[in-house]
Amino acid sequence: MGIVKLQNDGRGGNMWEVVPVEEPVTVANAVEPGGETTQRDICLLGYAEETRDLVFALPETTEIWAINMAHVVIYGPDGPKTRARANYWFQVHPRNWAAPGKAPTGFFGRPEEHLDFLARFDGTIWKQSVDPDVPNSKRYPLEEIAAKSGRSYFTSTFAYQLGMAWYEHVVLGQTIEKLRMYGVNLTSMDEYIHQKSCVEYWLGRLEQAGVEIEIPAASALLKGKLYAIGNSDLSDHAFERLQFWKGKYTEAWANINTAHSMKSELKFWASQLSQVAEQHSEAFTGEVKAMIQAVFDRRSANLNALQDRSGAELNGALGMVKDNQHWLALTGGIDHRAPQLPDLRLPAAHLSSDWSVPEPKVI
Repeated sequence: MGIVKLQNDGRGGNMWEVVPVEEPVTVANAVEPGGETTQRDICLLGYAEETRDLVFALPETTEIWAINMAHVVIYGPDGPKTRARANYWFQVHPRNWAAPGKAPTGFFGRPEEHLDFLARFDGTIWKQSVDPDVPNSKRYPLEEIAAKSGRSYFTSTFAYQLGMAWYEHVVLGQTIEKLRMYGVNLTSMDEYIHQKSCVEYWLGRLEQAGVEIEIPAASALLKGKLYAIGNSDLSDHAFERLQFWKGKYTEAWANINTAHSMKSELKFWASQLSQVAEQHSEAFTGEVKAMIQAVFDRRSANLNALQDRSGAELNGALGMVKDNQHWLALTGGIDHRAPQLPDLRLPAAHLSSDWSVPEPKVI
């Protein structure tokens, strides 16, 4: 067969050149084209918070194709969380790649732990070329897919994943019955402008080829207003995202209140121990006081860190709630699930000292 390679034509433009190559076997179970296989259920996994955790409810027969740092989502320190285990991993960035405004890390723009994960991952890892530091890496068949599909159009890692799915389904005969897009929203500005349309193009190719496509309501993919009619499933999308971020707000709200309450309790016990130390100075030697102080300092530092992090999460979630409330209103949707968020209330000052529970008032 021939593949397509992009060559410079010497006049400032480019031209396609057909080059004969051996067609690779790319599927996870390495079945030759035309061989017998069962229909496959595949989940492409990103790490958008609104829909990524759906991966944990998938049946064990579902293949998981993950990208970049998604191992933070599906793998814990002792292995996969619940049953989620990836079959394919896609890391198409070069080692010296860096996001705009970021310095290169030497690890595909990620922390070193990412390379450590790739080095021990026992599935297939698709890269631009075979990497000696990644034992299970394979060259992504970009030219072959472009030649067979008639289109060299890949603006994101998700597009490369979908191109591979199309190639295995259509060209290699590895039938895909269903393809799910979890953790893939593409709603940030750069993603929306440069990546979303390309992902939707490849989803269309797969759907045309007979693959059932599952897009969660909280993802913006394949959603839009019906021209000249006005109905839109974007309101469902905004509603689902709104509920997710209200949950994140409430979680941060609870953590802040917990941290404040625990700091109040810590102050109370610090005060009580100080009084006991004055009354029993013989028992509270310098060494004992230093040990107690170290415990209190560590506890206080952890609570301050929890409070600060939860405060940032609270503000971030609040911004997302307001944003999705705005879009829900614009698309004609209604938030019928407790539209008001709980206000942040700090524990009363008297909690840091000894007190008695007041008697309930009878009305």
